[in-house]
Amino acid sequence: SPSPGVALPSAPRDLVPVLVSSRFVRLSWRPPEESGGAVQTYGIYYSQDGVQRERSVNVSEPESLELTVSNLRPEESYTFRVIAYNDRGPGQSSAPLSISTKPDLQVPSRVESLQAEALSPSSVQVSWEPPSQPNGPVLSYRLLWTERPSNKEQSVEVNGLNYKMEGLNKFTEYTVRVLAINRYGPGTAPVTVSVTTQSDAPSAPPQNITLEVVLSRSIKVSWQPPPRSAQNGIISAYKIKYRKTGRRGEQEAIEPNNFWYLFTGLDKGSQYSFQVAAMTANGTGPASDWFNAETPENDLDESQVPDQPSSLHVRPLPNSIIMSWTPPPQPKHPGSRLHHRLRSGKSLCRDGASGQQTEILLHRKP
Repeated sequence: SPSPGVALPSAPRDLVPVLVSSRFVRLSWRPPEESGGAVQTYGIYYSQDGVQRERSVNVSEPESLELTVSNLRPEESYTFRVIAYNDRGPGQSSAPLSISTKPDLQVPSRVESLQAEALSPSSVQVSWEPPSQPNGPVLSYRLLWTERPSNKEQSVEVNGLNYKMEGLNKFTEYTVRVLAINRYGPGTAPVTVSVTTQSDAPSAPPQNITLEVVLSRSIKVSWQPPPRSAQNGIISAYKIKYRKTGRRGEQEAIEPNNFWYLFTGLDKGSQYSFQVAAMTANGTGPASDWFNAETPENDLDESQVPDQPSSLHVRPLPNSIIMSWTPPPQPKHPGSRLHHRLRSGKSLCRDGASGQQTEILLHRKP
């Protein structure tokens, strides 16, 4: 039990029925005047008249102020109450609410011949026939559709036997259901159908484009697909445009299978620009920005690379480090100028030290 002085929620207010059917009741209420902190959940307690046992069910979201109590019996009286919980425990109970469920078989049966057809990348046409057992005049129909995989649901009240859903996401699956409504409420056990909106050209360019100069006449272009929400269909290929700086006109290549393409036969010592676009069966999406790379004058000759420095020594001081080493033998290519590059871990500490310098002082950061 809570310690003295600890605030528990007061009673939730205005518990009322939103919808009463033969086998379920939907209730709503307002938050308590005093919550004693954040409300963690609400619990609905209910019992059938003449039965001592009280059952309970909690809301799935703390901020929810409505709940449907199912698996009730037709034409029976029930008593309901609601309690708010905070992190210290249950608060005061609301005033009890007595409700009698409706007779069974008074709501409409399921609608007939439900169909859904994609008209475009953002619209779907839905049609249906009236229920075989309306149990009185059908007042309207409730159309509900759920987006996959987000499970975001929307609904609309319809007076006719068809409706055009618009403003949908491209190349996205939706599940659709329709409920007939008479004076006693919406029908039960609806039929559902699935439909996928039509595809379209991508609405965003590929991502993470990189260029790698492989040889003096080759450049490799790599990328990742556009964001999934912008693909708008099945990516069938990628279009890579390229141009040489100073030359008019562009050329293009198509890559259907990979996330990279190797351009060969380029001119040495030249700058090239590349851009990439994704393609679906509906067309080509927007292209990326231009990315530049330059081919070298000559291919790298490993025989010209200097050997590594040797005899590396490190001497720590209170606020600095002295590093010394022995230079490698004379450069393999006569007339070349030798520089040293000093790295710490993956970061560059010093670059461009003369080949004759064999000692360096690194100051520690305060």
